[in-house]
Amino acid sequence: MANKLLTKLQGILDSKNDIKFALREKGVSISDTDPFSKYPSKVMEINNRMSIIYHDMILVITENFTNFENLFKWSNWVTNIPGLPSENVTTMKSMCEGCNLITEFPDMSFDSVETTNSMFKGCSKLSTMPTLNLSNVSDTSSMFENCSSITEATIVTSDKLKKTTSMFSGCNKLTQYPNINFKNVTEASGTFRNCSSLVTIPNTINTTNCTDLSNLFYGCRKLKALMSIDTSSATTLKALFRGCNSLISVPTLSTSKCVDFESMLQDCSAITTVPELDFTNAKIISHLLDGCSSITEAPNWDTSNITHAEGTFMYTSISEVPEYDWTNLTHGADMFSNCENITVIPNLNTPNLSVCKSMFYNSKNLTRIEGIDVSKISPNTTEYQDMFLECDALEYVKINSTDSRRLILVLETLPSFEGFDLSRVCDISDCSDDVKNAVKSDITDGLLLIPNCWTIKYK
Repeated sequence: MANKLLTKLQGILDSKNDIKFALREKGVSISDTDPFSKYPSKVMEINNRMSIIYHDMILVITENFTNFENLFKWSNWVTNIPGLPSENVTTMKSMCEGCNLITEFPDMSFDSVETTNSMFKGCSKLSTMPTLNLSNVSDTSSMFENCSSITEATIVTSDKLKKTTSMFSGCNKLTQYPNINFKNVTEASGTFRNCSSLVTIPNTINTTNCTDLSNLFYGCRKLKALMSIDTSSATTLKALFRGCNSLISVPTLSTSKCVDFESMLQDCSAITTVPELDFTNAKIISHLLDGCSSITEAPNWDTSNITHAEGTFMYTSISEVPEYDWTNLTHGADMFSNCENITVIPNLNTPNLSVCKSMFYNSKNLTRIEGIDVSKISPNTTEYQDMFLECDALEYVKINSTDSRRLILVLETLPSFEGFDLSRVCDISDCSDDVKNAVKSDITDGLLLIPNCWTIKYK
């Protein structure tokens, strides 16, 4: 009997020491001589912070706590979350982040909560939750990111919500669209990224004030239709629908403020038509249609302000290219690569083109390029290499340059120099006299001589 009593007393003493240590960690002054009866008042000295003391896995917490931030973060031994007094809690940021063993979350008050970002991030086994009242929450970014077991999330949001970045990113079993009030959200990047089981969404998504819609539905492979989404305030639509390979059509979008369209429709292989896009402020359309293999007709875009168009038409099935205005284009690498249906490309008008690596790579049926200006490519980089690689059907290309060295570098990328009649494919009539003089040939031994550079064999 005496031994049991001593054991209990020792347990109390150990608990006291643990609590004393924890209080000191929180900045509370406590003496070794202070009696245990003073400890509750010492706990109350912690303003706006919670005090968590573990002893044999017992959590000590009071109803006055206002901050649950990082409460269980990376506690990968925790298998269940207890119901905690949360009436006064204002933040639950990263509360359960990385708790990859919990399967359910208890019912607790969210009435005062304002931030829940990363609250359940990485809780890969979490599947059951009560209705979460997020009506006072302004930031839910990454709240359920990589919660790969949830199929639905019943939440209540309001006009106070401002940021939903990556909220459900990686929830690949989510089948039910959550009730999110996007009315005043400004940042929604990646909200449903890689929600690969999401099939339908509401007819209208009110994202009127959202400036960042990048990656919003990236990787939603089963999403088949989208009736309406407000993009009128968006400055970036980067990868908005990338990888939505079941999506059949895209609604009309208001894009006059958008600057970045990179990969917006990349790998949307079921889309057959491209919506009208306003490029008034656009600069970047790189990989916009890359992988849209069902698109056979190139859209009529105003590209006069575009600077970056790398890979824009890669792997499409277009056969005719409109006479786009590429006056401001600087980056055109892979622009028409692997476009096997194109036979003729009109004059591209590219006086500022500096990066053109693999620009026409593997366009096997391309026979003519009516004009391309390479005056601005850098001779000291590799950004021009493989420009015409695997274009074995090419019969004619008109190249313009004000610099002979740059022209020579591009000529070097033309296919099949062995036994190839360069005069059959290269028209330099628009080039400067210096350029023309630089490529004058000496045909004595069947060689085209480029002074101080290299020699090309031809027929």
